[in-house]
Amino acid sequence: GLGEKLKPGMAAILAIVREGDRLAAQQAMADSPAKSVAIVDEGLKDALAEAAGKFNPDRTVLPIPDRTFGGTIGRTLDSDPIEEARRQWLAHGWTEAADGMAAVTSIVRAQQIVLQRIDAVLRPLDLTFARYEILTLLSFTKQGALPMTRMGALLQVHPTSVTSAVDRLEAQGYVERLPHPTDRRAVLASITETGRARALAATTALNGQVFEQLGITEHQTNQLRTVLRALRANAGDF
Repeated sequence: GLGEKLKPGMAAILAIVREGDRLAAQQAMADSPAKSVAIVDEGLKDALAEAAGKFNPDRTVLPIPDRTFGGTIGRTLDSDPIEEARRQWLAHGWTEAADGMAAVTSIVRAQQIVLQRIDAVLRPLDLTFARYEILTLLSFTKQGALPMTRMGALLQVHPTSVTSAVDRLEAQGYVERLPHPTDRRAVLASITETGRARALAATTALNGQVFEQLGITEHQTNQLRTVLRALRANAGDF
């Protein structure tokens, strides 16, 4: 896949994003990690908020200093709310589900973190990650063009999403639609020279600021990629 052609950090990021998309329901994308846990009883919800220390009143308006990346990722908490949620799961007798709940919630939270960092890099380039993936995929092909339906399959997204992203890229002058040479029903998306330049600029920025700076060791990055690959394979992702 696309992630396998790039550095381990890129593959790990893609795996987190893919699995986050698979596991995250809308209500799991709340601002607070504690709220992203599937709370099933109001008493537990209150206990979790209290046990996690809520937000320190003295720091509610201050972002977390991201010591690894020189940015900010949210608000400072006194403890890990996901680990506290796991403790609550154990306390309520949901022992067999506790580790899975913590893993799933960690994936969802990790997706939020990496997408925030990716967006911070791509926004100045007027790109989203979805549009960046399309430009990068097209730049990897010999002819710089692919059928729209083929792109959806390779990027593992719905055809409607591909169409919407290509519409925007075409308006930006990064992609153009061309008739398929042998199939009248098919349409090719072809990257322009301007699109190639923008894809290269985005990749250079992402490599330096995200993919090479995950905040974990190279060994941990490869472990993460391997574990998520196994999870994706078990879910029929490829």
